[in-house]
Amino acid sequence: MGRGGPRPHRVSKLYYLAWSGRALDAFESAYKKVTSTVDGVVRGAAPWPDWTITSHVDSRPWWRVVWRAVRCHTSQVDASNDLARSSEAVHESVWGSQEYYRALSLVNGGRELETDLFAGLRDARRKAGSAERALAA
Repeated sequence: MGRGGPRPHRVSKLYYLAWSGRALDAFESAYKKVTSTVDGVVRGAAPWPDWTITSHVDSRPWWRVVWRAVRCHTSQVDASNDLARSSEAVHESVWGSQEYYRALSLVNGGRELETDLFAGLRDARRKAGSAERALAA
């Protein structure tokens, strides 16, 4: 694009939701084993090996919000099932932890387990804003 036009967007980080064996077991114990049949083959979720999990977000303070959002998808989640009747402790164990695999990061990396999906983005945004102001001057 020419000067003054929209700038192209560049993704700085990309994650995949990655359920560990523990997380998948908690979900399937509370709900059920979720499968679908495609071309005659039954497919289901497979846990990610623990060593592939790069990010763990403690979402316990927001598990009720997550559960409320899940219930909005009634075509995908049967509201009359055991999950809907589960105790608060079960819901907290299912929705209170989110695990991810960091597939791409232009702002941070390493082997340390990440607990903030926005780590590195705030600093990168601040630096980019400073560089843009310098160019405009």
